[in-house]
Amino acid sequence: MKLERCRDLFERALLLLRAVVAEASDEKRSFSLVEAYVQRHANSLVWLADDAKVLIDSGCFAAVPLIVRSMLESGFILAAAVNEPGFAGEKMLREVINFRRRISVHLENDPLLSEFEDLERRIREEANFSGSPRKLSVKETADIAKLDINYQFEYFLYSQHTHAEIGGLTARHFEESLPTRNLRTMAYVLTLAAAFTPQLLDTDTPQLHVDHAAIILGELVDALKEDRPNTGEA
Repeated sequence: MKLERCRDLFERALLLLRAVVAEASDEKRSFSLVEAYVQRHANSLVWLADDAKVLIDSGCFAAVPLIVRSMLESGFILAAAVNEPGFAGEKMLREVINFRRRISVHLENDPLLSEFEDLERRIREEANFSGSPRKLSVKETADIAKLDINYQFEYFLYSQHTHAEIGGLTARHFEESLPTRNLRTMAYVLTLAAAFTPQLLDTDTPQLHVDHAAIILGELVDALKEDRPNTGEA
């Protein structure tokens, strides 16, 4: 798939998600804690894509895969939140517990710990969750999201960049299609987020956003298959 075509799809997907987030974030709407968690993931995708666009437009490409990997994780979380009611609240709760436990090692008796204990209590009340939240890996989140193929392929490849492993280093030096891959993968994540976010947050025209996302996704599906190895399986 040509670079300019990928850029067009990326920019259309970014424009769509930006509109979704703007509608969902209208000052006349109010968020619950869990809804705020969802909104921040969607909004973070817009910000990260904007940053990636600045890098790309400046001729920089080596750091973009690091951004793409983070975007994939937010995409998995939004999709999982649609597929499994209660997922977002449980995931947020687990992250708060983990964060509080880790900082307690260095900040004993710090007021911040009390704030996170209160936040944990409020999330439990809102999500009606009394047990111990699951320790979900990125792979398990992708499975719930029904995006396991994207975990196996895109997330695996972009993790090579994040961890400075041989696959990422090789791609930076020799993969001529890396800029195209980056744009295409970001367009895919942004499109999914534009379809899933209106199912999780109130917007003015949710079905219109979903329909628009379906159009962009239809143009991306075949392109996403191009980089996948042919295993010979049916």
